[in-house]
Formats: sequence, structure tokens, C-alpha cells
Amino acid sequence: MVPFLSTALHNILRFLLARIVKKEILEAADTPAKLLKVDPEKLENCIPVPTFDIGFAAKNEFRKVPKMPQLTLHQFKKDCVSFVKVCCRKVVEIS
Repeated sequence: MVPFLSTALHNILRFLLARIVKKEILEAADTPAKLLKVDPEKLENCIPVPTFDIGFAAKNEFRKVPKMPQLTLHQFKKDCVSFVKVCCRKVVEIS
């Protein structure tokens, strides 16, 4: 089981980083060692918060709310990005 653990952690980290890191940076990290060196805390590595994809279901729910301020959606996306960064940090700690 242990030999598959590194592959699973690599895949999880790549999936999480793909949500918040720019594509060109993620493509440059073609090995697990390079992927561990990607810092999601650096602003130049991350996509802008407004372009973060919250997913179909969340978008649908936000559309149902009448007269919701744009600031609320922005804050939600910001919180989601922060959560993904924390998850990435935890996966790196485990690795």
C-alpha cells in the first residue's frame, strides 16, 4: 500500500494546485519534487480571486439569491482559495 501513497498524494496535490495556480507554473512542475516546491502563497503563482471557479452547483445557488452584493461572491471565492491553500499545505506536510 505504501508504494501507492506517494502517487496518490502527488495526484491530490496536483488537483488542488490546479484550482488556484496558473497553468504555466503547474505545467513547469512536471515531477513530484518540483510540484512540492510550488508555493501557492505567492501571489504571482496564483490566479486572480475573481477567476476562481467555484463550480456549477455553487454558481447556481448564488444565482437564486436575489440582490446579492458582488462583494459577498468575492469574499466567498476568497475563502475558497484560502481553504484550498490550507489543504495544499497539509498535503505537503504529509508528503
